[in-house]
Amino acid sequence: MSDIFFITGTDTDVGKTVAASWLAFMVSKERTTALVKPMQTGSVSPELNGDEAFYKNFLPEDVTIATFSTYPEPLAPSIAARRSEAIIDFDQIVKKSLSVSVDHDISFFEGAGGLLVPITDSKNMADYAQRIDAQIILVARPDLGTLNHILLTIEAIEQRKLDLALLVISGFPDQAEVVHWENIQFLSKYFSELPILVLSKVDLNEPHAIQNMNAYFCNVLPKFLKDVPISHFLIPENL
Repeated sequence: MSDIFFITGTDTDVGKTVAASWLAFMVSKERTTALVKPMQTGSVSPELNGDEAFYKNFLPEDVTIATFSTYPEPLAPSIAARRSEAIIDFDQIVKKSLSVSVDHDISFFEGAGGLLVPITDSKNMADYAQRIDAQIILVARPDLGTLNHILLTIEAIEQRKLDLALLVISGFPDQAEVVHWENIQFLSKYFSELPILVLSKVDLNEPHAIQNMNAYFCNVLPKFLKDVPISHFLIPENL
């Protein structure tokens, strides 16, 4: 049976696309993999300047990459669609997503913005994740303020009885400050049984930035990453 994951964020620009690309790259070595953007906003040609273009720049050709719908303004999908006089067919996007997942061992679907971002007037990203029976991968920043955003989003995930498979802290700086270390330490203790992945900050202008990114884990590794060599995240003793 295919593993289905919905990748969401605590906010916009937290590193979802980077995390999605890294995850797809790593698992594609052993499993047939799809990485899909169901709804792209802020682009009319996603294969040229959307997330799809980013995926294709870093991922091997055997990863299935697709965008289901696209809208020109960088707004929530429901608003972007209305302003472009388009209608988002929620059921059709669900159907296409499930069709992709049938043909792959593992499928990643990257949302737009956060968990409760509206897709239509009555459906949001959480509803989409429920309909495709996806496990949730939550991506967050390492910086000051991230704890509140993470706690609120996980509370929303739990209230909807969704399965949180992984928390990703994306863009951990090489010259980390106390706040970055302490945030990871707090999260690893507060969610002691939750798999946490820490991805280093990289220069995305480098041709192999995703492939060469440093990755570490806290607590445990999720099952779908069990065969990926990842070091344990070490926090300095004297902060």
